[in-house]
Amino acid sequence: MDAKNKLLLTALILLNSRVKGYPYGAPTDLCDTISPMRTQSLPLQMNDAPYVLLQTAISYKPGQVINVSIQRVDPDSTFEGFMVQAIDKISGRFVGRFLDAEGLHLLDECSAVMQNDSKSKANVQLAWVAPLNQRGDVIFRGTVIEKKTKYYDGLISRLESPR
Repeated sequence: MDAKNKLLLTALILLNSRVKGYPYGAPTDLCDTISPMRTQSLPLQMNDAPYVLLQTAISYKPGQVINVSIQRVDPDSTFEGFMVQAIDKISGRFVGRFLDAEGLHLLDECSAVMQNDSKSKANVQLAWVAPLNQRGDVIFRGTVIEKKTKYYDGLISRLESPR
């Protein structure tokens, strides 16, 4: 199958899916909602989510790196996609940036990061860098796409327990 036919087939499959996932990252207009564009699917309740969003620190200093992770609670759960965004706890504005790593797509304009493929994942490790000119408290919000018709929206990070 030539590249043109593969592209056409992929487009048809995406048009038919109930949740439009973006294996190479989402368009930047998703910065405000961080939810996958959907037609009929609704997000599942966060209380039932088999994933948690953890951060290693709440307060940040200029240039500080904070580790952020999506971890599964259910050992059998995996996911295909995600988006995580950093927000200043007081102002609600996008703050800082994520460091690039293999498998990631950065959206620096809204302090967000997402997958750049649709490979199955059990956990994701991210590194966020605080802005150089400010300090404060940061929270992370996220969406986890388990499969095209099942996703969890509205994850809010919590402080990771020391080990």
